[in-house]
Amino acid sequence: LQQATLFHLQKNETAPLADLDMKRLTFLYAHASVNNKEQLYLNALAQIAGNKSLGALNADALSLTGKYYLDMYSLAKAVGYFNQAITAYPNSLGAKNAAGYLKTVKQKLLSVEIENIGIPGKPFLGFMNYRNIKTLQLTLYRVSVAQYYQIAALSDNSGDFGQYIHPSA
Repeated sequence: LQQATLFHLQKNETAPLADLDMKRLTFLYAHASVNNKEQLYLNALAQIAGNKSLGALNADALSLTGKYYLDMYSLAKAVGYFNQAITAYPNSLGAKNAAGYLKTVKQKLLSVEIENIGIPGKPFLGFMNYRNIKTLQLTLYRVSVAQYYQIAALSDNSGDFGQYIHPSA
């Protein structure tokens, strides 16, 4: 990075210098142990995003800012920065990154985990994780091993869970 910085400083090229600055910022944010590193990181990204002479690098800075807020679970702010990046420079790498993050934010997710061992007639533990789903109706069915393999044959993600399924009485 130092040689690249020296090269671009000699040629007075601001956009590549800003790109190198963002690489440094990302590294420092990930590895530094400074008390106010979050605020310093956001201020530096805002300074890059506010410099209109940098062109498409503004979208990179906006995308990184959105990623910061996404990691902090401030989804409304994150979506706002992602949309700004996409609107300002739709064909840039930063806009494509922002679109990928935005897709992740809006993606629907449902996963269910249930204990391997259950005592017949007794309650069992289960864990359900969901995102972007307003309502859900869940019904559990008791299936035999043969029924399980028939259902699993219909799915691409069937896996081999036969060892965990025991035929019902």
